[in-house]
Amino acid sequence: MHRSIGIAAALLCAAGLVAGCWDDGPSAAPTVTVTAGPSATVGAQGPGTGAPSGGTTVTATAGATPAAPTPLPVTGTGVTRVVTESGKTTCNVYAEYVDCQSPDFGRTYRTEAGQPATGFRYSVSGLEWHYGNMSVATPATTVRYGHVYTASGWTIAASAGKTVFTRGTRGVSVDVANTTTF
Repeated sequence: MHRSIGIAAALLCAAGLVAGCWDDGPSAAPTVTVTAGPSATVGAQGPGTGAPSGGTTVTATAGATPAAPTPLPVTGTGVTRVVTESGKTTCNVYAEYVDCQSPDFGRTYRTEAGQPATGFRYSVSGLEWHYGNMSVATPATTVRYGHVYTASGWTIAASAGKTVFTRGTRGVSVDVANTTTF
């Protein structure tokens, strides 16, 4: 009995060394590649209606130091358009402000006139809710959960629960039911 336990323990240790579990040296870590590309085409209706093409590819290795934020393209008119991975919220990022829209904002937020809000503008002046459409034809880049991006001086951190836009020490945390500023 003791001999079979010893043999089993020796086999487990050998398997661990072969797999690199107890090796103090470098080991190959799995690599994950995420592509952030346009999520909609000009004239398409609703989130996710266009086939993604082009875009930015981010490669991350498990256990590695977090990568620097991915810079997003800025158009000639100074806008970067992003859409959350869920497709619920689209935002335009400019140097001076961020505009976001979602049909779901109206369930929680109202404009000054009392209409269901479809979007907001966040700037140094604060957060202003509005009703309407941003009317920007620029294709959007999908911001993937767990990734950080930069555009026009803003840092954009995307997660399943919220997307946070930060400029310096101020910013806005965007969630269709709980959008806050800081």
